[in-house]
Amino acid sequence: VDIDAVTSMVGKNESGKTAFLGALKRLNPVDGDQQFELKDYPRKGYVRYRRQHDANPATTITAVMSLSEKEHEEMAARVGRGVLVSEEVVVSKNYKNLFEWEFEMNEGAMVQGLLRRAELPPEITNHAGSAGSISELLNTLETLDVKPVAVG
Repeated sequence: VDIDAVTSMVGKNESGKTAFLGALKRLNPVDGDQQFELKDYPRKGYVRYRRQHDANPATTITAVMSLSEKEHEEMAARVGRGVLVSEEVVVSKNYKNLFEWEFEMNEGAMVQGLLRRAELPPEITNHAGSAGSISELLNTLETLDVKPVAVG
């Protein structure tokens, strides 16, 4: 039995050990989909929270993860080389079971990757290539005076 990588959690009764492990399991389940339900919200504050749940679901868990070299390469293959600035990814899940992913990125590199993969005509790529952010790219593309190709 390999005991080099053992983690223990110690705490008083009712201090939240099981709740923490349950939330962690629902973030990254090993045995299928694990959903948070409204009834999982802590009893204290439940009545008030229930009224705002639909419009503003509370975050149930947030975890900071470090990408392995392989995972970093997989992400780079999807979004482009030089886009990911850090190995850290922050993932959160709320009571509606929606995920939110946060990571530091180089938007300029993302724009260049999008332009390469879009296979746009050179005149559009040249015009949009100076954009340093996604919003700049969108603004630039929206201002182009391009006539639609005739279909016929």
